[in-house]
Amino acid sequence: MTLKKCLGILLTMAALACVPSILIAQDKPADVSGAWKLTIETPMGSFVADLNFKLEGEKITGELVSERGTLSVAGTVDKETIKFTGETQGFLLTFTGKPGPLAMLGTVDFGGNGGANWSAIRP
Repeated sequence: MTLKKCLGILLTMAALACVPSILIAQDKPADVSGAWKLTIETPMGSFVADLNFKLEGEKITGELVSERGTLSVAGTVDKETIKFTGETQGFLLTFTGKPGPLAMLGTVDFGGNGGANWSAIRP
């Protein structure tokens, strides 16, 4: 066997060895754990809060903390979508959007009483 053919086989084997790890990485949810600065753009102006997530598989839990108090949230995240909810003053807030490592954005539904756009960045 020639050196060129051996090198070709080794390179092919190395490339194939990487395929499973690439496929596994693509199936993992976006890592949204940790601290975020959340902004909701409402008709009455911007609402800013601190948001902190814990990630367990595709499940997320956390707290949204603002001058108005603390709201517990829970939901799910995958590589394409984040969705979490929290209840305040009888209203279920439902956040949906696109997760990312440094920024996220989406919409929030105020329990059927309108909605707004939201964004979050790492502080």
